Amino acid sequence: MKRNLILITLFLSISFSAFPQLKINFYWRNRYYSAYLIETKEIILDNPFVSIYNIENDQRMKTMLSVREKSKILSLKYVGDSYKFNDVELSSVQFKNNTDLEYYENKYYIYDQKNKFGIIFGIGDYDSIVLYSYLNFSENEKKSVKDRFKEYDLLASTFAVKILLKKISGEINNIINIPRKFEADYFENEILPYIEREKDKKRLLARYEKKAKSYVLKYGLSENEEKEVFAYLRDATINKKSGSKNIEREKILNKFINQLKNQNVDKVFEYLAKFVRLNVSVSMSKNNICSNWITPSDLYYFKKGDKKSVALFYYYILNKLGYRVRAYLVTDMGKKSYEDVAKEKKLSANDRQSLDSLYNQVNPKYNREEVLRYYHPKFEDSVFLVALESNGKWIYTTGEKWIDGNILKEDRVCVDYMKKSCYYTYLPNVEYFIGALPLMKSDIVWDIFFSLE
Repeated sequence: MKRNLILITLFLSISFSAFPQLKINFYWRNRYYSAYLIETKEIILDNPFVSIYNIENDQRMKTMLSVREKSKILSLKYVGDSYKFNDVELSSVQFKNNTDLEYYENKYYIYDQKNKFGIIFGIGDYDSIVLYSYLNFSENEKKSVKDRFKEYDLLASTFAVKILLKKISGEINNIINIPRKFEADYFENEILPYIEREKDKKRLLARYEKKAKSYVLKYGLSENEEKEVFAYLRDATINKKSGSKNIEREKILNKFINQLKNQNVDKVFEYLAKFVRLNVSVSMSKNNICSNWITPSDLYYFKKGDKKSVALFYYYILNKLGYRVRAYLVTDMGKKSYEDVAKEKKLSANDRQSLDSLYNQVNPKYNREEVLRYYHPKFEDSVFLVALESNGKWIYTTGEKWIDGNILKEDRVCVDYMKKSCYYTYLPNVEYFIGALPLMKSDIVWDIFFSLE
C-alpha cells in the first residue's frame, strides 16, 4: 500500500437526502450553541485544527481523551485495522504525508454508521483531539448560524468526534460542553440576573462552588445535572438578548416613566439621575461598543448594566419624557507622524487603495488628503455618548456622571469629551436605534471635528 494512499476517499463524496439528527451542545466566549449537522460530506483541512490550543482554557479537558478512549484508539496496530461497536466504526488510516502538517504519524477515521458521517482525526499534545477534516453544522435545525465565527464548524466537529469516541468506548454517548469556571463579577452580573425563577437560580448556584473571585463547577455531576446547568446558562443568554421584548418588564418600566411625568418638570432630570446613582450598579468592565447592550427595561428590572447601557437608559427615558436628547458615537482621531505620512505617500497603487479603504466609512465631504493625515476611525474603540439640553446648554454623559462643559451647540459635546480632533456620528431616532442593536460597523458614517492644533 502506497504511503500517500488515503483509505477513506470513498467516504468523502457521499451525501444524503436526509441529514442526520446529530445535536452538539457547546460553549464559546460566553455563549451557548446547539449545532445540528447539515451536511455529511467531509471537508479536508489544509492545516490541522489542534483543539487544545483553539479552545478556552476551562474547556480544554472536553477535547482530551480519556484513558479508555485512548487505549481503544491505540489498539489499532496497522493501517486498515478497525473496530466496531455501538454503530460506530474506528479505523486506522494513512493520510497524505505533508511535512507542513504536525502530528502526521497516526491518523484515524471515526464513522457513525447510523447517521452516515465520518471525520479524520489524530492525537495531539496532552492527548487532545486534532482534526484533519470537518463537517458543516447549523445553529439549529432550520436556520443558519448567527454571528458565525470561523471556528464554529471545527469546534462542533471536534465535539462530534468526542461523542463518537465515548460511544465506541462504551461510555455515556453524549457530552455537555459547559464552562467550568466563571469570574465572580461576570457570573453575578451577566448570568444570575437573567435567570427569572428563583428556584432555578438556586439550583444553578448549587452546581457551582463559590471561590474568592470565581464560581467553579462542582465535579462529579451526573449527565442530567450537567444538562440542567447547560439549560440554565443557555436560557440566561436568551433572556438577556430578548429582554427588550419582555412585555412584563416593559410594563414595569412604563409605570416608572409615568411616575416621572407626575414629578415637577424642573425636578424630573434630577430625580432620574438620583435614581440611577442610588439604585443602579454600573459595571466598568466589558464596556466596549461591541459587547452586549442591556436594554432600558432590563436595566430597570435588574438594576445592573455597563456604562453604555446606563447612557442608553438615560437616552430612552429622557426621550420618552419629551426632553431634547441626542446620541452619538465618538472615537479617537490621532494625528499621524511626519514619518508615517511620508511613507504612505510612497506606497504602491494597490497598497494605497488598501489604505484608502480604511476610510470608507468617513463622510466623503471631507478632503481626503487632509483626512489621511490622521489614523482611520476604529469602530470597536468608539464610545456611546448622550447629550441633553438643559437651561439652554448641552450637558452629556457616557453612563457615569453628567458633564457641563458650557456647550451651546449640541454636537460640540463630542469634541469636548475627546479634547482633540475626533470622529463622531449622530445616531437619530431613539426607537430605531434600540431596534438596530447591536450596532454594525458598516452602518456608521463618520463626521469629523478638527481641533485647532
